[in-house]
Amino acid sequence: MNSKGNVPSAAKPVKDLGGLMRWRKYVKCHYSQKHYVFFILALDTGIAPGKLLKLTWEQIENQTIFDPVSGEQLEMTLLRLLELTKAGNKKLIKISDEDAQEIKQLRAGMVDDVYLFQTETRRLSGIAQPWSQGYVTAFLKESAASSGLQEKVGFLTLQKTWGYQLAVRGNYTLSEIQRILGQRSLAATRSYLNITDEDVQ
Repeated sequence: MNSKGNVPSAAKPVKDLGGLMRWRKYVKCHYSQKHYVFFILALDTGIAPGKLLKLTWEQIENQTIFDPVSGEQLEMTLLRLLELTKAGNKKLIKISDEDAQEIKQLRAGMVDDVYLFQTETRRLSGIAQPWSQGYVTAFLKESAASSGLQEKVGFLTLQKTWGYQLAVRGNYTLSEIQRILGQRSLAATRSYLNITDEDVQ
């Protein structure tokens, strides 16, 4: 079930911020940089994990803008997502400086890869393939359990955690998150993010 459905999957958001930070640190310390980049992009942007797996290096843009306040040239890293519309609309998502640095370091070691999260298959078959959903789900479950998390973790946990943390900390309204996720109702978003009245209060 994707984020547009009304019935939540078994995956739950991580509600405890301390536990979330331990999980993030565990992934950074015990997994490859590619695993860590997937983790932080999913957690920090809210991009659906299925779309993340299909990201190619051609979709990463670096732009330089002039900051009128500081008078300096600032470099931004953007993800260019092609939305699934008849018009083929593009959606640009700004990446934080910290995440952008991790992406640049990953690229330095993956200069021949097509996908950000590419398997080793190409070295054997000559065909570039991204990680599978099953592979990512196993990685998330294993790393969460090893870091001491008790929540039921699955393929959609990081996107749900992104939405949950934004909603309960007041960064975004539930209506804004609903619109970003493309869901049909506030009730569906509350269910998807496992948000209760107590969480919002």
